[in-house]
Amino acid sequence: NEGDAHAVNKLLSLNTTGNCKTIIGSSKNADMTLVGNLTKVKEKHATIMYHDKSKKYTLMSDADLRINNKKVKSKILESGDVINVEGTTIVFDDGSV
Repeated sequence: NEGDAHAVNKLLSLNTTGNCKTIIGSSKNADMTLVGNLTKVKEKHATIMYHDKSKKYTLMSDADLRINNKKVKSKILESGDVINVEGTTIVFDDGSV
């Protein structure tokens, strides 16, 4: 049926050279482009920053998003965190395991 939800599994490797960022949004220029009937997703909806000194990832957004079912604007990410961007679910894995 057209319009039915379906799962898409994709592994995205985040850049870890220096202090880097990964853009999640609806723009074709985003590092992770969210497509479909996602009218509330902004071109640059969220950013994941890698901090070379601490070896940690921080997710930041001015838009609405949920991590582990809690509304947040920013959070230091841990493996297994579930990020919800306007109905799209992303599971964060730092690759350390």
